[in-house]
Amino acid sequence: YKRQVADTVNMTDGALSWCRWGAPDCEDNELSDGAMAEHAADILREKRTDPFFLAVGFKKPHDPFIAPTNYFKLYPLTNMVLHVDPVDASPLPPQAIAANSPLFEMDDNDKREFLRSYAACSTYVDAQIGKVFDAMDELGLWQNTIVMLWTDHGYHQGERGWWNKTMLDTYDAKVPFIAYVPEMTPGGVVSTGVVELLDIYPTLAELAGIIPPGNLEGDSFAPLLENPSTNWNGVAITHRTGGSTITGSSVFDGRYRYTEWADGSKQLFDHITDFGEWYNLSGDPAYTNVMHTLSQHL
Repeated sequence: YKRQVADTVNMTDGALSWCRWGAPDCEDNELSDGAMAEHAADILREKRTDPFFLAVGFKKPHDPFIAPTNYFKLYPLTNMVLHVDPVDASPLPPQAIAANSPLFEMDDNDKREFLRSYAACSTYVDAQIGKVFDAMDELGLWQNTIVMLWTDHGYHQGERGWWNKTMLDTYDAKVPFIAYVPEMTPGGVVSTGVVELLDIYPTLAELAGIIPPGNLEGDSFAPLLENPSTNWNGVAITHRTGGSTITGSSVFDGRYRYTEWADGSKQLFDHITDFGEWYNLSGDPAYTNVMHTLSQHL
């Protein structure tokens, strides 16, 4: 942090050092993400005659959940609504979630603090991204600049009683991803084609007219940017590891998520009827062929 934030509140009574929030009374640029946004805008304002590549990385809303107090004021604690799982949700396989975590011991007030601080941090970083985009407006860069915006993992916010990452489900593995390429696709179009973050590098290379190395694992999704409704058979694969050992692997094809755990447990969810992945279909013989097909990807 550009500014040291000493006054924070731990939501697990200190059991997990990362699980804390802070709301310092400061300007955006006194914390690292605000400083990063200003620095990125300054770089964009430098006079340029050659093409450039700029990677801008923000920390929030990653833990610890610290943002200027003005962003916390947008989210009164009393407005935070706690999630409730369906009463008939399928049980999780033993390896799917950590056992005996202090996160399960949080009371309702701590859970609401978690939701509020996560929302505050998300809005804070959204504002910083906006400052970079404001600089692009100012400089007229949208006419000839490719922009891609993505995150890493998602966070559970009470689903399955969990308040972290490292599970193999849509809350963890599916992330926000937006691509803008001048004169290629109108803004605001959603594509259902499944892509991976591994695909960003080869896509940027193709769009920039650069020949990438031949050993990349990702694939360019430039055809989806040309035509978001084009036929696309991509899948996304996610692994969960314990040290150097893979404890579970999951594949998503746009409709089904199929997961195999090292202990032999399996999960299958149909996003058409069950976007939240609550009802495990892996024991239903009607889905044997679906599971076999998806298993080939793992």
